[in-house]
Amino acid sequence: MRMEVKESLLKTLLYAFNVLLFVCGAVLLGLGIWIAIKREGLAALLNDLTYAGIYVITVSGALIMLFAFLGFYACADGSKPAIVLYCTLMLMVIGLKIAGCVIQFVFYREATDQLRSSYISGYDPGSNNRDTALWDATQKDGRCCGLVWHLDWKESDFYKNLTRFPSSCCVRNEDGEFLDEDSCIQGRDHIHTTGCRFVLEKSYFIIGAVAIVTILVELLAVAFMAWFYQHL
Repeated sequence: MRMEVKESLLKTLLYAFNVLLFVCGAVLLGLGIWIAIKREGLAALLNDLTYAGIYVITVSGALIMLFAFLGFYACADGSKPAIVLYCTLMLMVIGLKIAGCVIQFVFYREATDQLRSSYISGYDPGSNNRDTALWDATQKDGRCCGLVWHLDWKESDFYKNLTRFPSSCCVRNEDGEFLDEDSCIQGRDHIHTTGCRFVLEKSYFIIGAVAIVTILVELLAVAFMAWFYQHL
């Protein structure tokens, strides 16, 4: 009787873990697709290589959703081969997800360098180029300035030539009017000091955090499935 209760409890836990895994996989898949499609603002300046880790994690999210169904079957049928296959596939997708996280954070540095290069040599209000338009739109709408902070602009060709900050860094009122543009572009006052790197953090760290949580849930699911295997 006690063995039946323990097996029933294990099945309940495994069903719960697989439901949670299906949800986590759906979240990863949705986030990955959203990030890939919504390449707006400064994110549009990054090449596909810097998103390689995110793409790998997105694929792993889709695989988790499929494997969750295998987990439901393994629990319901009590099939040892299905359990072994489930644990093997889950460990493989855990490895894939870890690789995706490593790739993602390795290329975070490259993505940062790409954005830094875009404002150091690519920002030129007089030319009306793509880099300029994207930096101005991001700084104005995001109420930020530079990548890490506003003094980043001092290393740019724009600042070295004109000894001023971009007007898009300036604080505005509710009507969109400058509070004090002259003081702002000289860096004295009414200038946003927070950097715009949240563009990268939003893409990289949110999906990375979800991936890490999913890995922990997967490891627990595999451990309980192995335990369930021993009680069959």
